[in-house]
Amino acid sequence: MQRAIPIGGAKNVVASLWKVDDEATSALMNLLYYHLWEKGEPPLEALHHAQLELYRNPQDVPALARGRGAVDWDETVQTVTKAPVDAKETPKRAAAVKDWAAFVLSGAGR
Repeated sequence: MQRAIPIGGAKNVVASLWKVDDEATSALMNLLYYHLWEKGEPPLEALHHAQLELYRNPQDVPALARGRGAVDWDETVQTVTKAPVDAKETPKRAAAVKDWAAFVLSGAGR
């Protein structure tokens, strides 16, 4: 599948390596597209930022999964996209690896 989609014309493909919770997937994709469209980041950087933000903010997954139409969307996105004071600091309660690490980018990444 990762090979067939680019042959069909897609420049990049984000795919999961295993079955992922629907709510966590929705939250990650909403953050990914926020970084792609609002911040103008390249796909690889956008995916990386979305994964880190989900990892650091598992408590916000339900709000992030609801997407842009939700009342608390903008506030939640502003909170989770702030860079931590210490980038090496691990969160008090990190998201489960199964919820954010399954996604990989194939393609040029541009």
